[in-house]
Amino acid sequence: MAAQPAGPGGGFPFEPTGQLQVDYLAYCEIDHVEGRKGILDSIIYEEDFAADGSPRAHTGLHVRNAFERLHRGIMCPIALAIPHCYNLRQIRLSSTNITTVAYRMLIQAVWRSATVFSVWVDFHPRGLLEDPCPAEAAAALPSATLAGLGMPRSTIVQESDADGSPKSREDFFLYPAEAGCGGLVLAQPEGADAGATRTAAKEKPKTVAGKKGGKPTDEEPVAPKPVVIPEGFGGILVTRIQHLSLRGNSITDAEVEQMCGVLETHPTLASLSLWGNLITDAGAAHLATMLRVNRTLTSLNLGHNCLTDAAVGALARCFQPLVVTH
Repeated sequence: MAAQPAGPGGGFPFEPTGQLQVDYLAYCEIDHVEGRKGILDSIIYEEDFAADGSPRAHTGLHVRNAFERLHRGIMCPIALAIPHCYNLRQIRLSSTNITTVAYRMLIQAVWRSATVFSVWVDFHPRGLLEDPCPAEAAAALPSATLAGLGMPRSTIVQESDADGSPKSREDFFLYPAEAGCGGLVLAQPEGADAGATRTAAKEKPKTVAGKKGGKPTDEEPVAPKPVVIPEGFGGILVTRIQHLSLRGNSITDAEVEQMCGVLETHPTLASLSLWGNLITDAGAAHLATMLRVNRTLTSLNLGHNCLTDAAVGALARCFQPLVVTH
C-alpha cells in the first residue's frame, strides 16, 4: 500500500479499513518501520454468538512479554489503528514494560474507540517506564501529522525540579469531540499545567456566525477544551470502559486516592481488579468512601494486597444491598 504525503495539510491518502492488522501494517509503512512480530502475533480473532443465536466475529489485542520496552515507536502505529477497528473489544497488555508515553497513547486510542470495553494492563511491577524516544524525534515522524489531524496530541511543558534544575514533561490531550463512546470528560486535573491545555485549544480557531438581519450574531458555542490525561495507571479511567484490570503494577495508596476521585462518578465501569499491588488499609479506606457513592462498580478484586481483616470487612459491607426503610 502506497502511503505518500499529499495535500497542504500533510495528510495521507489512506482510508482505514477497520481491520486491525491491515491498518496497523499500513501505519507502519507510513513511518517506514517494519511491523513488529510481537504486535502481529497479539492480534487475535474470535467468534461468539449474539442474543439471537447468530455467530459474530470480534478482534482482540493480547500482548504478552513481547518487548524489552513497549515504547512510543512501537505503540504509535497500533494506537492509530485501534480507533478504526469496528469489532475490537478487548485490549490486554501483560508484562510489556510499557512506558508512560506509550500508555498515554493507548488511552488516546481507547478514548477514540467506539467498541473497546475491556482493558487489562497487568504485571508491570516497575510501574510506567521512561520512554527512550524523545518527543522531538517522534514529532518528525510522518504519522505524527496523521495522528494530529490538525490538533496536537501532546505538548512539551518546561518546569523545574525541587532543586531548581530545569526539566520537561510531555502532556497528552484528549479531545471531547473525538470520544468514541461519549467519553467521560474530566475537569482539568489538579496540578496539570493550564498552559498546556491552552496550547492545544489555540489550534482550533474561534468562528463567528455570519450577520443576520444586518446585525452580527453571537459567537458559536466554543467547543469543550481538551483534557490533559492524568498521570499514572488510573489515567485510563477517563474513558468509558466497563472492565479494567491493573494487577501487579505496584500501585500505591496515593494512586488509589487519585483513582477514587474519578471512580465516584464513573458511569460505566463495572469491574476493577487491583490484585497484587501495594495497597494498605489507607487505600482501602479511599475505596470504601468511593463505593458509598459509586453505583456502577459491582466487582472489585483486591487480593494479594496489604489489607487487614477490618479493612476487608469494611469493603465487603459496601457491596451489601442497601436496606431502605420508610
